[in-house]
Amino acid sequence: MELERLALAGSAISLAIGGYMLYGVVPLYLTVGTALEVALLLLSLALFDRKPFRYLALVLNFLLLATLFDPAHVSAYERFGTDAWITALDVLSFLAFGVFPLTFLIVYFSKRKSSQRTL
Repeated sequence: MELERLALAGSAISLAIGGYMLYGVVPLYLTVGTALEVALLLLSLALFDRKPFRYLALVLNFLLLATLFDPAHVSAYERFGTDAWITALDVLSFLAFGVFPLTFLIVYFSKRKSSQRTL
């Protein structure tokens, strides 16, 4: 499996677990938004070979990366290590909003740049 697909799957899994852990703790619109994001990530993963879904994955990963430093996430990061639950959420958040999207974007643009060189 390509690294891009693994990054999409990693984000979707991390978001799904984190969303489940936060169900009933955060407002309903955040839970619904997380479920929608997971669904879109899985859709773009399943249909990644089609160009529109590659672009969908690109946009989703930029959005995920942009929310890494959302004030709610930052305040949660500041509580890292205070208890197991918040620490697990922080790790999942960092993976879902940082590591996996950044990996996707680096691989995506590296492949694009290398394919332009060969033309």
